[in-house]
Amino acid sequence: HSKTAYESLPGSKKIMNTEDINSRLKRLYLSADNSFDKDILGHVNIKHEKTETGGTVSVSFTKKGDELEILNQIFLVISNLAKLKDHLKKKLSSKGLQPKLIEDQVDQSEYLKVIIDLDNLEKHGSGRKSRSGKYPQIVYVGHGLSQQDIKSSEPAVFEFNPSSGKIKWGDNTVIVITAQIVDKDNKYICSFTELVNRSIDKWEEIIEKFNLKV
Repeated sequence: HSKTAYESLPGSKKIMNTEDINSRLKRLYLSADNSFDKDILGHVNIKHEKTETGGTVSVSFTKKGDELEILNQIFLVISNLAKLKDHLKKKLSSKGLQPKLIEDQVDQSEYLKVIIDLDNLEKHGSGRKSRSGKYPQIVYVGHGLSQQDIKSSEPAVFEFNPSSGKIKWGDNTVIVITAQIVDKDNKYICSFTELVNRSIDKWEEIIEKFNLKV
């Protein structure tokens, strides 16, 4: 019989079937969605500075000490994206096809190669050969504002009145993880958001190509 995400055990207990591709995809989507946060106020950082002419007020969305927590979230998403490779290879093998076909598909995607490199960097540190040849690093880690639904015509809106201290934001506004991916020469490759979205797109394309959902 075809396996479901959970397999029954004696005593009505259930354990997760980690080989289920649909379940893997859902977990991947969940980890990616966790990079969005509707708690705008929880991230607002207002800084007042006195100047010779009076003072200035600045607003940011990254507080001191946030960087390590954000990096943990980033590498969780990267890990889930990278792990999918071995599961798809196993699934492909069960269909009587060569697992190397998955590796060939990865080699055709600059985004997936960067994902593999970053996952290896987190697991093993520097010094390993870079699959992308870029030896990518993550820089400028923080929080920013974005649309929750990028297909919506409603923009991301944030208003702050420095006189009253009042803050307003739109319904389609969320806090997002911001980071840049750069190569060994500090040359910009892409944003973290772009890396995740394009990598998910590529995995979905590969899964569809080889009919790996069933």
